[in-house]
Amino acid sequence: MELEKIRDELLLTEENLACLRAFRPIDDTFMRRLFRDNKALAQLVLRIIMKKPDLIVEQLEVQTDLKMVTGARSLVLDAYAADQAGVKYDIEVQRDAGKAGPARATYHAAMLVADNLKKGEDFEKLPQMVTVFITEKDYYGEGCARYPVEWTVEPSGQLFGSPSHIIYVNGSYRDDSDIGWLMHDFCCADPDEMHYAEMAESTRYYKENPKEVRDMCELMEKRLSEREKKGVEKGLAQGMEKGLMQGIISTLAALVKEGDISLKKAAEKAGLSVEEFTKQARQMNLL
Repeated sequence: MELEKIRDELLLTEENLACLRAFRPIDDTFMRRLFRDNKALAQLVLRIIMKKPDLIVEQLEVQTDLKMVTGARSLVLDAYAADQAGVKYDIEVQRDAGKAGPARATYHAAMLVADNLKKGEDFEKLPQMVTVFITEKDYYGEGCARYPVEWTVEPSGQLFGSPSHIIYVNGSYRDDSDIGWLMHDFCCADPDEMHYAEMAESTRYYKENPKEVRDMCELMEKRLSEREKKGVEKGLAQGMEKGLMQGIISTLAALVKEGDISLKKAAEKAGLSVEEFTKQARQMNLL
């Protein structure tokens, strides 16, 4: 296999390859790769979620950076699409329920609105916009596949008519419907077990193509390095209050528990043997 030939060439460690094999489309790092330049996949997902079998995706961007006025928080969208009718979509995957709340969804929707009206344009020029949050668990816990969120007018319950819409999609939903199969595929690591060819082929490509495997391993190493750097910096700040070494061990032990760094590498970063690092971490009730 060609992957074996490049195993020692760059960063194709067993740890990185194991992480790559375990990736699922609902993991945001992998999801962004799958959707990159892949209108067919975005189209499949939107057709099912929007219940529009004739929807055509005409524009697709991954990791689109929306920057607002000075001082306002910017956003990097997982996938930004537009269909043949001019409807704009922000597709987000959120495994962490704490990052999928109404406040975050509202901000995403608001940023999408602000990005689609040019200076001086009439407000009626706003297109229809949909912010889609695909969450690993059932965010609302009602067993539904989709949770459309709309503004209503009290007391009649009449729809307000906003061009901005939000849909929560339950990643844990399973049945033999189109969306049940789609959510299965989003949470599946093995392309051979996926229902949809568009998802399976893209997943297989990024897990088996030598160049893409190399790129993914480099990306994982880069992200780990950045997290380690932030962790050590955090440890240094904590060290001002609780002792320099304790702060560093505390941060590195947290990365070990999260699976972002090996115990051996954590000990090396702390300048300790594995035994001493483990001993001190356990004394602090960290491991």
